Amino acid sequence: MVIVDDKNAARISPDLTAPINVLVDPDVQAWGVDEAGRWPQVVDVPDRHPALIHYTSGTTGHPKGAVLPHVGVAATLSRTTTWVGSTADDTILINGSLAFIMHSTIAAMGHIAIGATVVLEERFHPAEAVGAIDLYDVTVIMWVPTMYVMVCEWLESHPTETAGSMESLRACVSSAASLPWSLVERMRALTGKTPHNAWGMTEGTPLTGFPPGATPVLDSIGPAIGDSELRVLGADGEELGAGEVGEIVFRSPSNMIEYYNRPEATAKTIIDGWVHSGDLGYRDEAENFYISGRISDTIIRGGANIYPAEVESVLTEHESVAEAAVVGVADERFGELPVAFVVPRSGVSVDDDALRRFCASRLAPYKVPVWIASVHDLPRGPTGKTLKRVLREQAASS
Repeated sequence: MVIVDDKNAARISPDLTAPINVLVDPDVQAWGVDEAGRWPQVVDVPDRHPALIHYTSGTTGHPKGAVLPHVGVAATLSRTTTWVGSTADDTILINGSLAFIMHSTIAAMGHIAIGATVVLEERFHPAEAVGAIDLYDVTVIMWVPTMYVMVCEWLESHPTETAGSMESLRACVSSAASLPWSLVERMRALTGKTPHNAWGMTEGTPLTGFPPGATPVLDSIGPAIGDSELRVLGADGEELGAGEVGEIVFRSPSNMIEYYNRPEATAKTIIDGWVHSGDLGYRDEAENFYISGRISDTIIRGGANIYPAEVESVLTEHESVAEAAVVGVADERFGELPVAFVVPRSGVSVDDDALRRFCASRLAPYKVPVWIASVHDLPRGPTGKTLKRVLREQAASS
């Protein structure tokens, strides 16, 4: 299906066989008035009236329906395209589920709103994605890190037929999961393009990110975007200083109204207008933010906190590791111990002992995983986020 406004309808080829929906200015009513002269009415609603319900990824339990207001959706679209620098001349490729807010609201709706071209693919496959980028001269992509990993592996295994691919890209956004610095460097080496990290939540997004063309900071999710406000709070609710780890809270016009039919969860999440993310992190002196992991994912070994993101970052620095996830398992003596699941790079095997020695050379001894399991893939939800609760269950039963 093609959706186009009446000003651009003439640009659609008459040979196109897909259904065409023409959006018309209701004051003009130039198209689509039926025989009875009826026309869809424009209804004024309050800014905070519900517009959409997007469900969370459910990484820590059952997904919750985040009710987003009209003003919030409009703010999300404007903040996204301003930050990415998109115009009507851009073409964005979307090859993920439109149930995911990053693909539907941020990427698709954001670019439709400014008259850009949106290319939709039914599924993600690295060969098809690279081919679509080259065929349609795609300028913007918004992917989860796993998609970048798969494309890198495809390019590495097909060096002759992919030479010069993806040259049209000007903005490569990565979100929904941790972006390893090793993956940034790998993508740069293969394509000359730099994935830019961003962070947000279904409850209000996007919130932080480095704009295309800026120099990203190692392991950072970037500064606050536009009218987004972020704070890092300690356990007592007091705001923490630079370098101190606490819970990241945020507010912006994009904040959700509530969780649908979940008043208790809403009350725990929205406090005095601030959304409590459940993510641990910190900021530096330059107001760049960093994610340490979910509060629920923090591993406490003998009273010392271990933040999985730090260990995962080290693991993915190793030349044999494409992706990594670290979780805690119960231990009678220490309370919890860190263990790791790693996905090897294509065609490479992982030496668990060598990988632990690699970690020991870069981490405090208590942070080194007590064992490392090599797996074909990590369990993921529909948005591409790693389901660590599934890994904890697997680790506990092993």
